Amino acid sequence: MAGVLIQEMRDLTTTNGRVSRSTFWWFHIFILVVFLFMSFIGRHKVLPEWFAGIILLLLLLMRIIVEIKRWHDRNKSGWCFLIGFIPCVGLLWVLVECGFLPGTKGKNRFGPDPLTAIR
Repeated sequence: MAGVLIQEMRDLTTTNGRVSRSTFWWFHIFILVVFLFMSFIGRHKVLPEWFAGIILLLLLLMRIIVEIKRWHDRNKSGWCFLIGFIPCVGLLWVLVECGFLPGTKGKNRFGPDPLTAIR
């Protein structure tokens, strides 16, 4: 399982392909840990604010890429990540679609099933 997660997370420079729900959740747990760490460091003024801003910007970009790949796993356009910007309901919609609903079984128009290796 960990090998599949590492393989799915390896290429965060492209929006091509698909990721599983577990990758989506593990990545968000990783972001939470980084935010908590950055908050701790920020209180103690260990890093310059511009450096923390760059780290957070890179995390935001990686989060968008992971979300696009998750939409691909649901066999939907990556542009659906813009749904998250709809006030009030957008984030809930993304949470349900990407976090709880299963992806397309087998190959779809965005690539092979990311769970094929563990099934």
